[in-house]
Amino acid sequence: MIGRSHWVLYLLSALVLLAGEWTAPTQVTQDGKTRLSARAKLAGEHLVIELQVADGWHIYAMDNEQRAKVALAGKMSLGVEKNTEVQVSGDLQVTGDWYQTDPTDFSRPELQWFTYGFEYNALLASHIKFTGNKASQILVKGQICDSERCEDVKAQIVLPVSARNQDSFSMAGLVQVTNPEPVE
Repeated sequence: MIGRSHWVLYLLSALVLLAGEWTAPTQVTQDGKTRLSARAKLAGEHLVIELQVADGWHIYAMDNEQRAKVALAGKMSLGVEKNTEVQVSGDLQVTGDWYQTDPTDFSRPELQWFTYGFEYNALLASHIKFTGNKASQILVKGQICDSERCEDVKAQIVLPVSARNQDSFSMAGLVQVTNPEPVE
């Protein structure tokens, strides 16, 4: 049965699909199976990235390490999974904070293990500005896990100049990424 939060995510994803053109999806495969699909679009002054994770897998939030540090409150942990990172290069510059789908809490407090991420679909968005007229590259790096293992993933997305449009995008339904702090 699909929970209420998943319906909200599906609705938000559908609304995003209605505006602007998405890039072709970049597929990340491991062992011949697609684990992650990533695509991007420009909506007015926002860069929007959609991540689709294979069934049974999840990817971590952009601020997973910061959330875990707060939850641990100085206590030791067995380990913390990697944040999902986005690097933008070319004639596009990120000028605002990142926003993301509200992460699911995968934590196991009895093990002092705190982790947050996304199953199925996630949206990442930030305010941007154009610095020229060339295509831009977006690199999404992260760690995906299932119940048995974790794998590092990288998805390279090319965003052509022709993707510019005047569509609007609302951050409603997304949460601001906690500003990074050094994780000890």
